[in-house]
Amino acid sequence: MPCVGNHDAYEYTQQQFYKNCTEPLSNIFDYPKTGKPYFYVDLPCKIRVISLDYNFTNDTSYINIANYGREQKEWFVDTLKSTPAGYGVIVNTHFLYTKINKVGEGKFFDDVAGTNPTTTHVNTTGMLKIIDAFKNKRTESIQWQDFSGTDTVNADFTALPNGVEFICWCTGHTHTDHIGYIDGYDGSTNKKQINMSISCGTLASAPARTRNGKDRTQDQFNLIGIDRDKKIIKIVRIGASMNADFKNNDYMTISYE
Repeated sequence: MPCVGNHDAYEYTQQQFYKNCTEPLSNIFDYPKTGKPYFYVDLPCKIRVISLDYNFTNDTSYINIANYGREQKEWFVDTLKSTPAGYGVIVNTHFLYTKINKVGEGKFFDDVAGTNPTTTHVNTTGMLKIIDAFKNKRTESIQWQDFSGTDTVNADFTALPNGVEFICWCTGHTHTDHIGYIDGYDGSTNKKQINMSISCGTLASAPARTRNGKDRTQDQFNLIGIDRDKKIIKIVRIGASMNADFKNNDYMTISYE
């Protein structure tokens, strides 16, 4: 599923990204054709995957990043509210500007300077509050300041059907592994929100990640299994940290409730 990032915004307007990236994949995979780079897909396994536009500005140009805009925020709330009974929700967004705390010994967690913010961006705060209200099935008026000005979004999740649950955020941007709990949403004071991101190379310079017996490559991805009965996510790394015989791969589990 295409998910707009800041480098996409350097190359495209909103309409160009939809035309060149989102719409062609919609024709192949039968994604909803919304005319916008943000959309959702309901999978047969009863997972609703929502893909957000991190650069949205309520107009045709991409002039800001770390912005969602009022229109998309209201759409996000409505999309969460319409989640069918028994469905879990995964949200894709390019980046959550907030601190991520590692789990246990810190598998899939890179302590790279400058990649893990120590504070939470005001726009990210609002998105986390929306999900917190969704997880708690409550009504909340969420106000925050972002690049498009002061926004207030009213979220009423009191009528959600049975079995609806939030599973995790899937993000990128930092090109580092950051799989863990979002600071302040680790289950101690607020219900858990998991951030799932994966290390990868950049267009400018691929990292020296050696695949034993093969060549240097930035190609890697995670296989993610969701056990909704046990409320856990199982992660297995495929790619640069694995040799040609599929040995020495890393794996972990993390609870989302």
